[in-house]
Amino acid sequence: MRVVELAEHMVRLSGLQPHRDIEIKAVGLRSGERMQETPVGCAERRVPTAHPMVFELEREAVSEPRDLDVEIGELEQAALRDDVSAMLRLMQVIVPEFTPTHTRP
Repeated sequence: MRVVELAEHMVRLSGLQPHRDIEIKAVGLRSGERMQETPVGCAERRVPTAHPMVFELEREAVSEPRDLDVEIGELEQAALRDDVSAMLRLMQVIVPEFTPTHTRP
């Protein structure tokens, strides 16, 4: 979903007209920002609810149990060492959908 479309939708939900009642302006991207967001991850699927505009997210079963505390501890240690490559690798282990956009300059 494009961020502009999301903003327009939010304005409409508040009972106003985008670009008439509320100006939406693209002022540029900051580091780490994207013009498009994917609200549902690749391992998730939308499940309808009683309300037609509200969905629940259902995740696929995890194939093997993980010790998230250990992985986060390793990530913390990598951050304390300022080991960017280890931090990126561990982030991809913890959050498989994570794709780094860039590393430090």
